[in-house]
Amino acid sequence: TAILGGALAMLALGILDDRRDLSAKWKFVGQMLIALAVAASGIRVTIFVESPLFSYAVTVLWILTVTNAVNFQDNMNGLCAGLGLIGGWFFAWHAGLEGQYLVASLAFLFTGALVGFLPFNFPRGGVFLGDGGSHVVGFLLAVLAILPDFYSAASPQKWLVLAPLLVLAVPLADLVSVIFIRRRLGQAPGLSQKPSTTAAAPQGHDALARRRIAEMGGKQRPATLAKRAAWPTVARRWLGHRRAG
Repeated sequence: TAILGGALAMLALGILDDRRDLSAKWKFVGQMLIALAVAASGIRVTIFVESPLFSYAVTVLWILTVTNAVNFQDNMNGLCAGLGLIGGWFFAWHAGLEGQYLVASLAFLFTGALVGFLPFNFPRGGVFLGDGGSHVVGFLLAVLAILPDFYSAASPQKWLVLAPLLVLAVPLADLVSVIFIRRRLGQAPGLSQKPSTTAAAPQGHDALARRRIAEMGGKQRPATLAKRAAWPTVARRWLGHRRAG
């Protein structure tokens, strides 16, 4: 119920942003309230620290970070949905190995929905996720990273709790790079994905993406495929260690 409610709330927030162009402040407030509600329902990160305050803080930070990192990927056809599909499949696969079949079923349903969506979005862009769709993809990836047991009797290595960082390395690294680029350009690292109306210094992530595409010769498809290929390469290193252990 909490996952469905959170996803619907993120969808509503994204649609409202698409229609009304919310400021970064109000979008952040909405995302934080949703993340707090999910944490209050019992879906929380613990990381071996028995402190409810720590658990709430890390969970809210994780949901906000992943949601916005994935939202930033919605700037090229097939990129956000493609990365969501890859990440969701890894979480489904791991949950199935751990015998968490309900979590695995949820993750496979998520990936199945993206498999059905992708042919209409890539490469020609007949339909788009928009902020509503990308918020849902990011939110569900964040939750699916929390639900599986990465540390257990079968996998006693404590560092495995960091596996979601490897699985989501591409969007998280891109989020960090966008923040550094905006700071270097003297722009605020806000949550807005929409380009500025001023010609001097575009602030939206779309504008930064277009600049990168222009440097690649103006081709979106190679950039999309390159990012998709990087994610399973990073995650495969964890999976290989997981099977070896």
